[in-house]
Amino acid sequence: MKRCVLLVAVVLVGMLSAPLHAKDPDVVGVYRCEGINPDGKPYTAFATIRKQGEVFHLHWAFSGDSDGDNYGVGIIEGGKLSVSVFSTVTIGQQQMPVATGVAVYSVTKGSQLTLKARWTYIHPDVSTIHEETLTKLPQGHPQPTEQPKPKKPPAGQTTA
Repeated sequence: MKRCVLLVAVVLVGMLSAPLHAKDPDVVGVYRCEGINPDGKPYTAFATIRKQGEVFHLHWAFSGDSDGDNYGVGIIEGGKLSVSVFSTVTIGQQQMPVATGVAVYSVTKGSQLTLKARWTYIHPDVSTIHEETLTKLPQGHPQPTEQPKPKKPPAGQTTA
């Protein structure tokens, strides 16, 4: 009887010491990225998320007339991926940083893993928060060679 009580006590202590939130989702992979720029124009990109230890490294490769990429480093806690982001512009053969900001992604599991972000960046004329959606591509999806095409805005919505 004493052994049974001791076993129950050990199990209860183990359960109480376990984290109270579920394990953070696996966000590593390649994503289709869609969002709206501060000027109101839509953008698309492929975003790649890698993990090194507990740190996530992100890279956005943009389509269209963009001449630079975005890079980020982040951590995930409680189902939210928080990322420090910097934008680059290509000058000659080098990519030079031009802006820095922050994005917080809420992770949603469904038929496809989706990350929805609220983001902003440092600029004297910008004091707004923007939105972006990353939709995970199927596992084993090759690194994209062609950039996605922007979707048309819903009827009645303009893109400035």
